[in-house]
Amino acid sequence: MECAQAAFQEAINLVFAADEEFGLYLWLSLITGAHCGEVTGLREHRFDFPRQQLRLARNYLVKDGQHMEKAPKDGRAAGCHSTR
Repeated sequence: MECAQAAFQEAINLVFAADEEFGLYLWLSLITGAHCGEVTGLREHRFDFPRQQLRLARNYLVKDGQHMEKAPKDGRAAGCHSTR
C-alpha cells in the first residue's frame, strides 16, 4: 500500500509542477483512466458540470501528418462521473 501511496503522491506532484494546461491534461488522465487521445479529444460541450460528468466521445490522433478526431474503436462513447 505504501508503494501505491507514493506513486499517487508522485503523480499529484507532477500535476502541480506542470503548467496549467498540461496539469489539467494529467489530472483528467489520472482521475478518468482515459487514454491520451480521449483526453485530447475532449471539448467543452462534452462536460456536464451540474451532473459532474464528462463524455469521452471522440479520440484525437495524428496519422500520416493529418490531425483528426474519430469515434472510439468500439463505436461507443464512454461516460465518467465524479464520485464526490
